[in-house]
Parts: sequence; structure tokens; C-alpha cells
Amino acid sequence: MTLRLDRLLPTCLILDLVWRLLALDVKPTINGTSLPIKVPVFRGYPLVLVCEAEGNPKPTVSWSQTDSAVNGGNLTITELISQNPVCTAVNSVGSTSRNIIVVPTEDYLPLIAGLVAITVAIISVIFIFIYSIYYKTAKMGHYSLKDAKPSPENGNIAQNGKDNPLHMKKLSQSDILAYPSVISN
Repeated sequence: MTLRLDRLLPTCLILDLVWRLLALDVKPTINGTSLPIKVPVFRGYPLVLVCEAEGNPKPTVSWSQTDSAVNGGNLTITELISQNPVCTAVNSVGSTSRNIIVVPTEDYLPLIAGLVAITVAIISVIFIFIYSIYYKTAKMGHYSLKDAKPSPENGNIAQNGKDNPLHMKKLSQSDILAYPSVISN
């Protein structure tokens, strides 16, 4: 089968004409999912607003406020912004604008973290205080060095008057020589 150019040329022209008719010029539309109308801005943290638009021909995007204008789709703002910004998309068919409402918001996370840290410190101090009272009265007992005499059992001076459940014996030199492996460990 041979292709004849005289038959193919009208087909290509018709396809080109159909393609041009289908490629309509469209007014720009701003993407609402990437740029909501109300934008919360935390104090002390800058925020980058991104304005994206679609249309045919491809629109140009710019930001404006009453006192300034920025070309391009990105605008960095803080909570100190004086006027609410406006995103504008323009092409040969028309233009579309979106007013953005900046809502200053307080970041409470550092405050909550500080309160948790202070609470943990206070609970730790209370726990140490209670434990020190318990340890002093229950574990150590009350010691008196008044008229202190060495104990006949172990030679210690400080005694609390309670019976010692473990009988302690002073080791002699012969005991140390008899069990050198036990003493060295």
C-alpha cells in the first residue's frame, strides 16, 4: 500500500483545525486547595503562601497589598502583616483574584511544655522530700553517739539499739589466709 501526499494533506489540515478549535482559551482559575481563604499564621513563625493558577494560555501570578506588590506565586508573610494579601492570576482572556485573610494565632506548645517541665520538677522535689523522711525514720533509725562504746560484736561505735540480724565477726589473719579467693572477690 502506498501513501499519496495529495490524500494525506487534507487529513492533516483537518486534524490541525480540529486541534486548534479544541484548544480553547480559558480564563485563569486559582487553585483553592493549595490556597485557602483564611490562613492561620503562628506568632514568630513566617509562612510561605503559594498561589497556583490554571488557564489557557498559562496565566502569570502575582501578589499585591495596598503598599507593595510581588511577582510570582510565592509570598512570605508573618503575623505582623498590615493588610491581607491578594493573589491575582492574569492571561489574555481575563483575570481572577483571591483575597486572603491572615489570622494571627498563638503557638501554645512551648507554654504547655514549660508547664509540664515545672510540674515534673515540683513532683520530683516532693518525692525526694517524702523519701528522705521515710529513709531517715524507717531505714536508718535514730543514732546517738552519747556515751558511745564499741560494740562487742563488730567493733562499730554507732548503734541504733536494735538487734543486728546478721552476726558479724572480725576476720583474723588466719581466716584471710584460709579463704583467699572469697576475700579477694
